[in-house]
Parts: sequence; structure tokens; C-alpha cells
Amino acid sequence: IITKHSKQYSASFKDLEQAVKWREEKMQELNRTAPQQGGRTCTLEEAVNKTIDIRWSGTKAERTSSLNAHNIMRYFGPQTKLTDIDTSAVEGFIEAQKKLGLSNGTLNRKLACLSVILKTAEDFGYMTGNPRLIRRKEYKGRDRFLTIEEVKTVLTLFKQYGQTDEADIFICLLDTGM
Repeated sequence: IITKHSKQYSASFKDLEQAVKWREEKMQELNRTAPQQGGRTCTLEEAVNKTIDIRWSGTKAERTSSLNAHNIMRYFGPQTKLTDIDTSAVEGFIEAQKKLGLSNGTLNRKLACLSVILKTAEDFGYMTGNPRLIRRKEYKGRDRFLTIEEVKTVLTLFKQYGQTDEADIFICLLDTGM
């Protein structure tokens, strides 16, 4: 499936070779017929401003998305043409962010922001096709251990309410690491 200017194009094939050939030909065709906004290429700053205005303005995510978008703009430069942001440029951005000590989850939020910016630009015909944004694997949760004070509080509450069986189960769970 190819999505371009909010339209989807798809076809079925018997083998991968035919599918790849069709995709390449379709992309070339779509690129030849791509509409141009004012006959020019959009800059990252223009795309960020348009995305903030039409996608994020007035939403709960507006502040965070705007901060992420401006962080992306600081890295690439506001006057960077969107067509210059390819997969290798995105990987460079990710490596630079990793050097700052950002977690995979934070990197993924920034990539999601960039994805929305590029998708908005594509929807308005400023570019065709988007670079591949490879998300990073995120840790599923946090390990948390009860403090001694928390354990004492829970045991005190069990005893206060006469729940000795529950207190014994709680101690067993603590002792076994469950």
C-alpha cells in the first residue's frame, strides 16, 4: 500500500519481484504528478508551524509536541528543506539525542512528532514519501521496591484491621521476591 496526499494505492501480486516493481513504478508516477505548493519546497520551520496550527493547536499535546518539534528544528535547522530529511539524517538525529542521554521512550516521542510533521507536509503536497522512522524498543515497566517504612505501614494496617492471614501472605510475597 502506498499513501500519497491522503489517497491509498494498492495492488496484489503473486511474487515479491512484481510487487517491488509495481511500487517503484507507482512511486515514480506519483512523484511526477505531485502537486507543488507555490512551486517551491517547504522548509522544516514552515512545516512545523503548519503542523502546530492544524494538528496540535488547542490539544492536550500542544505544549509537548511544540517542544519536541522545536527540538527537531534546532537539530536540523529551521531552513532545512523537508526533502533533505532522509532516513540517514533521521538516524543522525537519533544518535545525537542518544548522546544527550535520552531514553528510547523519549526518542520515540520525538520520532512520532517528526512523523506527524512530515505526514502533514506530505498531505499538503510539499513532499512525496517520508523517510523510514525506526522506533526504538521501550522498556515495558519500572522495577520498584517497597521501602522498609512502606512495609511497616502495610503490616501495621493489616494488624490494625485484624487481617493476620493477609499479613502472612504479604510477608511471604516479600520474602520470596514476588
